[in-house]
Amino acid sequence: MPNPRKLSHSRGTSWEITYRVDGQMARRRFPTRAQAVDELAKARVDIARGQGLLPVDAKISVANYTEQWLTTLQVRPSTRANYLSYLRNHILPALGRRPMSSLRRSHIAAFVAGLVDKGLAASTVKHCYNVLSMVMRSACYDQVLHTSPCFKIKLPEIPGRTLPVLSPEQVHALLSAARDCDRAVLATAVGTGPRQGEVLGLRLVHLNLLKRQLAVEEQALSPSGGQPFLTSDLKTPASRRVLPLPQFVVLELARHLETYGVGGQGVVFANRRGGIWRRGSFNDSVWKPALRRAGLDERFGFHALRHTYASGLIAENVHPRVIQARLGHKSIVETMDTYGHLFPTGATRPPTRSTASSARSALRTGNAVISATPHGSALTDEGGAVPRACSGTYPSRPWNARSGRSGTSRRRTPPARDKATLPASCGESLTRSTNSETSMFRTSSSTPRSPTRRTT
Repeated sequence: MPNPRKLSHSRGTSWEITYRVDGQMARRRFPTRAQAVDELAKARVDIARGQGLLPVDAKISVANYTEQWLTTLQVRPSTRANYLSYLRNHILPALGRRPMSSLRRSHIAAFVAGLVDKGLAASTVKHCYNVLSMVMRSACYDQVLHTSPCFKIKLPEIPGRTLPVLSPEQVHALLSAARDCDRAVLATAVGTGPRQGEVLGLRLVHLNLLKRQLAVEEQALSPSGGQPFLTSDLKTPASRRVLPLPQFVVLELARHLETYGVGGQGVVFANRRGGIWRRGSFNDSVWKPALRRAGLDERFGFHALRHTYASGLIAENVHPRVIQARLGHKSIVETMDTYGHLFPTGATRPPTRSTASSARSALRTGNAVISATPHGSALTDEGGAVPRACSGTYPSRPWNARSGRSGTSRRRTPPARDKATLPASCGESLTRSTNSETSMFRTSSSTPRSPTRRTT
């Protein structure tokens, strides 16, 4: 059979070429023999390079392929909702009707320029481009495209942002202005630094007030068009962590549990109906009203409490690895990229506990002190000393030249602490002491051992 082959029909004549791609026969027709010969030569070259495409794959539109791509996408529901938003609002209206094979780099550059002309934020433009780039890369893997047109596209520069960190006075005003039923959730957020979904998804079984520990095991998600729910699928594997509780957070949590109890599924911070908070409803009902009553800028997001907690750890000279673990970051790179500018440089002496205490101005919140330092704010116990459970730092000990170790003795006597009585919760009265290991919030059944004395 000649290739190209001449065909006669009622509309005239045409020339048909045939070739095989991945074992499937492809047929294409052209009005002239010259066009047929040229396209046949291009098809043979592409097949030899392993870049041959079937005509049906070359004609598939961006919108149709995107639907196929979404069916195989394995991401969290919240991430899928974000991708769908970028596709429906920006990508598909501009490129949805185009055939995949017709896309060129110039089309992608024009698409990005159009987003910038609309006045979209640089971060939104970057997210839209990233989603489009994933679609094009998947098309290359499926051999729908030879190469991705998303190549060396200049994106607008994202301006450096200033982290919203609340000052000690602002934190004090916020906690004072919050309603009695909402003060505990704000104190927990600023005292431990969890994400909003993690604090709204906190359950009673993950809380140990006697040991001053909060375990992050679940989070609350608010899907669009659905009811909020709890899930153990956290943002990263490092998000599963145990956070120490400062003294003022312990007291606020104990008072909250005694007064309001727990909601459905055992959540500590339930909404007005006893269910799980939706993030948007929480911001409108709790967060923004508290900002207005405190006289603070409503542009502060709930995440500002997390930044405030991180800046306090940095001000107390806590090791970056400890800060990474407290915040649940996947890598130290994320921690340094976000908070690296808050760390003291080599030209300046990092603040020690004594120098920071002498320079800070403190305000008192219950039995805790929220202290201002040159680099941010920190949470301390009564008297100005940073508790070990909050700061993660340990008191310095003199160097022993003979033993080569820090400290003058191998055994250290723990400092005496006064017992603090917690309010009764669920019909019981809780008494906390440093040596006590019994708690109604304890999740493990460990048996306390009596200390043994060493005889000589």
